[in-house]
Amino acid sequence: MQCEQVNLMDHKTAGGQNFYSVNSKGNVPTIVLDDGTVLNENVSCLVWICDQSQGKLGGMPTTTERYKLLTCLGFINSELHQSIGGLFNPAHNNETKAFFGKINEKRLQYCEQTLIKDKQFVCGNSFTVADAYLYIVLSWCSQVGINLSSYPNVRRYVDSIGNLAQVKAAKERMNTSPSTVC
Repeated sequence: MQCEQVNLMDHKTAGGQNFYSVNSKGNVPTIVLDDGTVLNENVSCLVWICDQSQGKLGGMPTTTERYKLLTCLGFINSELHQSIGGLFNPAHNNETKAFFGKINEKRLQYCEQTLIKDKQFVCGNSFTVADAYLYIVLSWCSQVGINLSSYPNVRRYVDSIGNLAQVKAAKERMNTSPSTVC
């Protein structure tokens, strides 16, 4: 497997390739399978990764554990990612940011009281691709001005996931600005 970073400002891969020639949408993550199939949405990429782990990162297909994982991924992707990620857009005026703020309050309250609550992981007793995705999206809060002090379970969860050995190792690797990430 080959993995390259992509600069989303100019849509060039670390190797200098025009990323639009790999993925016509230009979005990440993107996985190109051996048969040439391009997966370029979070949920499909994360489920593919889960399948490569033989279910260790989120249950085997057709199990209740897998359907719970898909429910979590659906919420993170369509609800949380969109509303928190939307705050990165510098073109948004204060009215739009306030609109996203109200949406984020409801979604973070759901995370606080239901999705995370008192759990270490969101989909069972071990780390899954849903935890990886949720951690990334929640880590954006500090970058877009969302204060998590009203959400102690969310803060605890972010700290806990951030302190896992594999997450620390991934952060250290990314801090070296590698051209490849595998």
